[in-house]
Amino acid sequence: MLQALILADIAVRPGRTEFGETTGSLTLLSDLRDAAKARGRANGAKTVRTASLLASPGADSPQETTLRYYMYEANLPEPQVNVWLLDEHGRRIVQPDLSVEKYRLAIQYEGQSVHSDPEQVLRDVRRQERTEALGWVELRITKEHMRHSGAGAIAKITRALRKQGWRS
Repeated sequence: MLQALILADIAVRPGRTEFGETTGSLTLLSDLRDAAKARGRANGAKTVRTASLLASPGADSPQETTLRYYMYEANLPEPQVNVWLLDEHGRRIVQPDLSVEKYRLAIQYEGQSVHSDPEQVLRDVRRQERTEALGWVELRITKEHMRHSGAGAIAKITRALRKQGWRS
């Protein structure tokens, strides 16, 4: 199921010019859902339908998708994907990988290859400061948290959600 969801997210994700990509997605989410529904009872169709229902056009990486899936499996609140956090004037301030607006929780997946660069570390610290200045909590998840089906990530997110008022 997870691999189907990762592929669905890749298919519906529009390119991001800030990453040097061309715009446009491989398919629209509505088209993916229609195609999955049209498959009826064919082998694998149920998995494709479920993946199409969980897919998000905003996911930037398989790691973000995987973390979102682990949250889904743990019955945590559904996060938004790469949605801008705005200041009191409506200006875009920071775009977390995942966010749970009701609990003001921003979740960043910190990939080692990108986020270990010294300049990126400084940008990440500034991003966290901006996030917290907006009254949000920022969680940083690494590959270590993702071991054992994301047990560490889910525990960390659950603690933060509870601290922010969520009750399971």
